[in-house]
Amino acid sequence: MSFIAISQSFDDVEIKATALTEDIFMLEGAGGNMALYVGDEDVFLIDDQFAELSTKILYAIDSLSGGKSIKYVCNTHWHGDHTGGNENLSKQGATIIAHTNVYERMSTRQFRGMGRFQEASPPAALPDLSFDDQMTIHIDTLEKVHLQHVHNAHTDGDVLIFFKEHNVLHMGDIFFHKRYPFIDLNSNGQIIGYINAVEKGLALADNNTQIIPGHGPLATKEDLYAYHAMLTDITFKVNKRKAAGEDLITIQEAGITVDYDEEYTWNFIDSDTFISFIYNSLPE
Repeated sequence: MSFIAISQSFDDVEIKATALTEDIFMLEGAGGNMALYVGDEDVFLIDDQFAELSTKILYAIDSLSGGKSIKYVCNTHWHGDHTGGNENLSKQGATIIAHTNVYERMSTRQFRGMGRFQEASPPAALPDLSFDDQMTIHIDTLEKVHLQHVHNAHTDGDVLIFFKEHNVLHMGDIFFHKRYPFIDLNSNGQIIGYINAVEKGLALADNNTQIIPGHGPLATKEDLYAYHAMLTDITFKVNKRKAAGEDLITIQEAGITVDYDEEYTWNFIDSDTFISFIYNSLPE
């Protein structure tokens, strides 16, 4: 999903880098949070935001890596605020990696809801390598990067990416830190799959893991536990009322999110929108 309209200027966007270890950085700009691993010879990047930011992103990476080339770019899912730079980075020589469903969605016209469609991406933007369940990438033989697909969560092509040796986990849009999540029902996203995916993230992490969310500030396992508690509590309440025959509007008006709204409401997803994602993705 794109939080910023294509017509909006990116001129004032700056790429902020936060060092998590000597080799791994969290990069923020406009769109999904990125992660950068600088190896002895090559560079590994997770997500690449919007095409209009590629020059700024490349400049930041060049400064952090000492001019090393980007060998791999991995997309956490198919949305444009995470894949918009694919074509530009591919033309710079990077190999694009993603789940099989990311390739399928990016290579075909997609319905985005409310009568909107997204056209297929150009061939250079598509993943060069795709996988179905999991993949391990070895960077300079020093770091194992584990890619784990999670089913029908934010979309049907999400992956969790874990830097095992450095204990850094990038969760893509499986984690909106301090925000209600967007669940893309048109891409087979579902609340139950989403909660299951968060639980997989919790299983990978320990109390020292640095967790990069798809959106929001750097987080800890404690933060992810709180997020999981919010998701499960609201989902339980919606499910109970839906099973009792209440319609969506009645549930939205019941005040079941009042304990969370101040912390999790933001300019893209409010409680009514989040409840609608839950209601419409729960089984009948």
